[in-house]
Amino acid sequence: MVITQGGRRRIVVFGGTSGIGLACAERLARREADLWAVSRSPQRAEKRLAALSNVRLAAVDAVDDSAVQDFFKQLGFCDDVIVSMAGGAYIGPFTGLGDEELDRSIGCKLRGYIHVARAALAVLAPSGSLTLVTGLTASRPVPGAATLALLNGALESLVLTLAVECAPRRVNAVSPGTTATPAWDRLPTEARRSLFDGAAARTPLGRAAASDDIAAAVAALLDAPFVTGVVLPCDGGARLA
Repeated sequence: MVITQGGRRRIVVFGGTSGIGLACAERLARREADLWAVSRSPQRAEKRLAALSNVRLAAVDAVDDSAVQDFFKQLGFCDDVIVSMAGGAYIGPFTGLGDEELDRSIGCKLRGYIHVARAALAVLAPSGSLTLVTGLTASRPVPGAATLALLNGALESLVLTLAVECAPRRVNAVSPGTTATPAWDRLPTEARRSLFDGAAARTPLGRAAASDDIAAAVAALLDAPFVTGVVLPCDGGARLA
């Protein structure tokens, strides 16, 4: 791993206090690095991250472009930025997708990712990396997830362009399959259990992913200095089934 100013890397995880983002923060905090876990509600992970002396919490709403820009301007520079935000996108039948749900989905997920990516690239070190967490719905049809397919597909296309436009900084994505995170808590218990059981049955590795499975893939991309423009599947082989 390349070491930059002061001998310690600066790592920023947007969405770093819940689900996959929190798992990324915890895994990457084991390194000799200074890490910022950023979200709208960082207090929800305060106790869990309190024992990690190299982790700082920051309250920033990614939908607020000015707040995102101010955060990175105050930070000054960074080496690695991970973006993993559920965003509250609409999930349900495509025929039930109205303009209100569409606007909310684009505003919360796509716009937030773009705000973070744009501000991060303005201060990212030349040897740095930007990694987006997207989703299997970009490449595999999942009934009821048309909006997620649209958003994740757009983000994965963006990765390819930014990898060329923003070189030598590296831009990649990790594309998870069904992952057991709090984002699914909005579903009734039985529906949630059915979702995970169904995912396990369709996945060669025989289970839904845990958040740390995805965090391990993110960490692997950070450690690969000659990899850019890649969308790395982390789905237990679900795309093959």
